[in-house]
Amino acid sequence: MKNNKILIVAGGTGGHISPGIALYQVFKNQFETYFLTLERNKNYNEFIKKNINPFYYDSPRISKNLKDILLFPIKTVLAILKSIKIIEKHKINIIIGLGGYPTFPALISAILLRKKIYLCEQNVIPGNVTKLFSFFAKRIFLTFPIDEKKYPSIAKKSLITGNPIREELFVVQKELKPKKNVKNIFMTGGSQGAKQLNEMILNLWKDYPEFSKDYYWTIQTGILHLEDFKNQLEKIGFNKNIECFGFSTEIYEYFKKADVLICRAGAGNITEGILFSLPMILIPYPYAKDNHQLENAKYIEKQNAGIIIQTKSTEAKELYQQLQKIIKEYDFYRTNIEAIKYHKNPAEIIKENIIKDL
Repeated sequence: MKNNKILIVAGGTGGHISPGIALYQVFKNQFETYFLTLERNKNYNEFIKKNINPFYYDSPRISKNLKDILLFPIKTVLAILKSIKIIEKHKINIIIGLGGYPTFPALISAILLRKKIYLCEQNVIPGNVTKLFSFFAKRIFLTFPIDEKKYPSIAKKSLITGNPIREELFVVQKELKPKKNVKNIFMTGGSQGAKQLNEMILNLWKDYPEFSKDYYWTIQTGILHLEDFKNQLEKIGFNKNIECFGFSTEIYEYFKKADVLICRAGAGNITEGILFSLPMILIPYPYAKDNHQLENAKYIEKQNAGIIIQTKSTEAKELYQQLQKIIKEYDFYRTNIEAIKYHKNPAEIIKENIIKDL
């Protein structure tokens, strides 16, 4: 198998990089494995912690800025040439794309060099990269079921595996103990934070002060929003039951102690909610492309494992009502989220299926 050399291409956000790292972890012991990501991710802490030394390139994204539009074809050609050089120099014959614009030049290179292509699609609504490269892909690994009638060319090559999970998180999952009631509520807007969610939770505590006292709250505000959140928290009266932070490389520790999760509906958040068996209140990002976060959230709601709040507002009344519902019916939601949790790491399933193709 060492004759087969794999290049994992992921970038943009942690939602793509994290499953890329998960795949790197499971492939590296059996294959010569490489990682390609964006220049801006050079200081990404998880690469350093896991002793991953990626290749970097500047993969441009489409922008409305005139300068970016003019530079787009030049930067794309340069990124294609760089990825061709990497593939040829290291004799790579398998490329796994994790979706998003960062994978575009590398996948073009893979086509030009006639290499095997595999795709991972994180969302219910396939992204442009998956749509564009599905014809060339040997197989497409899905996090959620997709509409087979709407996307027949993708569906015929697809396998629902779930979203690849880093090894250490999967180990933590096995250590979890059953929970019977709600004590800890975790709200995360992701590593970048979500101003809407931060303001909504502050309004919840202002309008329903008993809620801030009856439960232990952990809030990931995002680094840029942390100081402002703390200042607003002081104005409404700091409570010893509230902990807030901007970013953590040990984020799984917060998921581990939580009983309920409030978050956006990106694939990464939902994957972690499933992994740690947390009933969810999902507040989809209202400006997401193709409204894909809402479609992701609908999957969880259909499983009766969470509740959707669809709003652009920071008003807290609906959040209060839905939190009460989940707390009152906690056993119901907990049982249903347990029913869809991962019993095998999706990264392992993906590896096994690629090995079958060799």
